[in-house]
Amino acid sequence: MGLTTHVDMVFCVDVSGSMSPVLESVKEWITTGYRSLLQSSDSTRRNISVVRIRVIAFRDLNDDIRDLMASRFFVVEPDEDSHHLREFLNGLDASGGGDEPESALEALGVAINSPWIQLGNRQRSVIVLFTDSSAHRLESRTGPIPAEFKDQIPASLDELRSWWDGGDLGSQSGTTRIPQGTQRLFLVTPSTYPWSTIADQWTNTLLMPTLDDTHGG
Repeated sequence: MGLTTHVDMVFCVDVSGSMSPVLESVKEWITTGYRSLLQSSDSTRRNISVVRIRVIAFRDLNDDIRDLMASRFFVVEPDEDSHHLREFLNGLDASGGGDEPESALEALGVAINSPWIQLGNRQRSVIVLFTDSSAHRLESRTGPIPAEFKDQIPASLDELRSWWDGGDLGSQSGTTRIPQGTQRLFLVTPSTYPWSTIADQWTNTLLMPTLDDTHGG
C-alpha cells in the first residue's frame, strides 16, 4: 500500500461590509479552488486521500460579540458533505464590521486551535486567511470573548506565534497540536499590520497581497 496524505484546510474569511465585491468569489474558491492550491504547493498531491475543510468567518468583535463564527470540518475528498460546506458558505454575507481593523487575529487563533486530523501516513494542516483590512492588536483588545472560543484566542501576537510553532495551545479540549513541518499559512491580505510581520517571521507562511486595493470596514 502506498503512502497516503490527509489534508485539513481552514479558511478564515473576513465577512465585513467592505468584502462585498469579492466575497462570492472567495466562497467559490473555497469550494473548488483549494485543489489548485494543493497542487501548486504540495508535491504529495497525488497521494492525498482525504481533504477536510473548515470555515471561520469574522468581522469585528469590538462591535458585536457574535462577529466570529466557525463551522465544523467538512469532508470534501471523498465527497461526503460538500453540500453542507456550501450551505454554511451560503449563509455568510458581507455586512457590518464598521471601519477597519477587524478581528482577524482572533479568527487565526481559533483556526490554529482546530481539531487537526492525525490519520494517514502524512498530514497537511493548511490555513488560508482572506481579508482586505488590518487586524486589531491582541495586546490591546477590549470586550469579552465569545464563550465558545474561550481559551482559543491568545493575549498577544507572540503567543499566537508560539501556538503556530507548536507551543501549548489555548484550548486543551478537542484540539490537537499542529504537527510541526506539516503546517502552511497563506495570507491573502494587504501588506499591512500584522500580515507583513507574520509573513516575515513565521515559518511556512506566504503573503499573497491580492486584496491590497480593497481596504475598508
